[in-house]
Amino acid sequence: MKGHHQRWLALAWSGSCLVGAAFLLFYWEDYGPWQITAAVVLIAAGLVGTGIAWQNSRSKRTSPRAEMRRLRADAPRYVAAGLLALTAAYFTHGLLITARADTWPRAVEGTGTATSCDRDWRYLTATWRCTVDITGNTGEQLTQTMAHSQFTDADLGRPKPVTFTGSEWEAVDQPREHRFAKALLALLLAGGTALLAKPLYDLSRIRDLENPGLPPRFLRAGVSGSPVHRSTPAGIPHSHRR
Repeated sequence: MKGHHQRWLALAWSGSCLVGAAFLLFYWEDYGPWQITAAVVLIAAGLVGTGIAWQNSRSKRTSPRAEMRRLRADAPRYVAAGLLALTAAYFTHGLLITARADTWPRAVEGTGTATSCDRDWRYLTATWRCTVDITGNTGEQLTQTMAHSQFTDADLGRPKPVTFTGSEWEAVDQPREHRFAKALLALLLAGGTALLAKPLYDLSRIRDLENPGLPPRFLRAGVSGSPVHRSTPAGIPHSHRR
């Protein structure tokens, strides 16, 4: 890995360390000197690692043909890494953000009883998806499907308090949404988008390298406009050539 690839890696490493330090300093519930020490170590590791990777990125310029081969070979890796980051963002949203209580305590506006539950394959069975019979405090009755493990198979037949959010019903006793999950989601979305956009940027570079109008320093000998002298057959003086 050379050149701009190492610079991208340096920025990703720096961003990851800074997010980890921010989590320890601002979002950790049991705040104390251990968190401060770890945050300082993360910041230092981010700065040192970024500096080393950035310094190593200053490599010698390769030939246009070798550069094109390298860019084409690296494109699938960037696409795979981008898709992996977006997949992680999807699971972060589904497991840590969606249907999490943003205010606490939540008002009890009815009860819900799960009648059937299945594993949610959208999140590789990590969460439950249940059909819930809801009875509001006003006597309203309806059936709604609740995902993200608001109800599980352990809640079958057991009434639980629910609340109305303005568009749908949700369970009251949900864990509070952690603010760090939103920061992680933003980082994964930004990183995944940047990784997927990188091959498109490299495509324009490949086209520039294939362009015959490149600056002379990128061209091979004999293509930069200087005259090319042909060899003379053996035994024939230069003065006898036509």
